[in-house]
Amino acid sequence: MSEPTPRHGAVLSIAVPVMVSNVSTPLIGIVDTAVVGRIPDPAYIGAVALGALIFTFLFWGFGFLRMGTTGLTARRRSAPAMPTTSSRASGARSWSRSR
Repeated sequence: MSEPTPRHGAVLSIAVPVMVSNVSTPLIGIVDTAVVGRIPDPAYIGAVALGALIFTFLFWGFGFLRMGTTGLTARRRSAPAMPTTSSRASGARSWSRSR
């Protein structure tokens, strides 16, 4: 029995918000710089640039959590009857003890 293929609308309803969120991160720094750029003292622009740099570094630095858990979550949600990692590991341990 073949699985039904997802429709384009279903895929786009998931993909578009992810694309928008990825584009919005650099836009935060650009908008902040544009707004603060109207202030005559250049120290403010430097502070905003430094803050945007730190924010972007932290956001993408911890991005591995988001990207690393996406596959695990999708797999678990789509096939709840599959054995978990811990049950497979315990099965491997019991097999090695029986040798």
